[in-house]
Formats: sequence, structure tokens, C-alpha cells
Amino acid sequence: MSPRPVADAVSAMQAMSIEDLARFRHDLLVKAAAIDVLIVARQANDPWINMAKVGPPEPDRAVAVGEAMRLLGMTKDYIHRNWKKLGGRKDVDGRIKFALSALRRHVGTRPGR
Repeated sequence: MSPRPVADAVSAMQAMSIEDLARFRHDLLVKAAAIDVLIVARQANDPWINMAKVGPPEPDRAVAVGEAMRLLGMTKDYIHRNWKKLGGRKDVDGRIKFALSALRRHVGTRPGR
């Protein structure tokens, strides 16, 4: 920014009383704070900024029962009894597997999470 607009603004405010200058300054600070709030809110919802902070999302992959136990905080017995309800499938070798995305969805739908 060139110094000319600042000099013009200062000369325009020369005639203002101290009270008017204080009110003007307060109004500018309120507007600046509102702009800061808008910028922060928009940055929080920007997927590109968020991806830069946390990195790209982990790709979907198959998860075995042992890892599902840790992710869900459930026992092996419960997982074996409820594998269909949890979004599991049986692999060609007969072992139960889960898509990581299905487990994340399940965790997101549980109350208190």
C-alpha cells in the first residue's frame, strides 16, 4: 500500500474530535474482529487447508478382527457374533474382514462419540 492513501486518510481525520476518533477506531476494530472470525471459519471448512494440516485421508483398506477390536473397543467374541451388523464380510479364506470406512462409520454413529 502506498503512503498516499494513509496521508489522505490522516488529513481527512484531522478535524475530528478525540471522541469521534475513539468511536471511529472502535468501529474499525469491531469490523476487523468480524473479518477475523469469517476468515477463521472459512479456513476451518476449507478441505485444502485441512488436508495440508493433517495430510491426505488414509485410504480404505481391509481390517482384520484384531485391529477391529482395538478400533471399536469391543471383544473378539462380540465382533465374531455381530460381524454382519458391523459391516464385515468373510474373505475367500473364511476369515472375517471389515472395510476401515465401515468401522469409522460405525464409530461415528455410536452415542457419546
